[in-house]
Amino acid sequence: MSAAAVLLALVAGVAGFAQWGTRDGALLIGVALALGCLAGVETALREHFSGRRDRTALLTATTAAVASAAGVFAGLGFSVSALLALLAGGLAVLALRRSRAFG
Repeated sequence: MSAAAVLLALVAGVAGFAQWGTRDGALLIGVALALGCLAGVETALREHFSGRRDRTALLTATTAAVASAAGVFAGLGFSVSALLALLAGGLAVLALRRSRAFG
């Protein structure tokens, strides 16, 4: 899956830069960034759960960022979104450490 996401990210990025300065160009660049991040997180998940590398910090930061963004998009405000990110990050650390200890 990550190879396909990287390829789509590259195509969207090139198309976005070709339309630089337009709304569609900005949207395509945003899609490229999101797909690139998705590919990176998917690779980190595979490496973490296969036991090849410990990616707890990266996966925790990703979880916290997604929780914070969800809070902002839901209109919860900065303070509540920051607390949501801390809570999600803490729970992610506990879950990921536990999965490594018993996996």
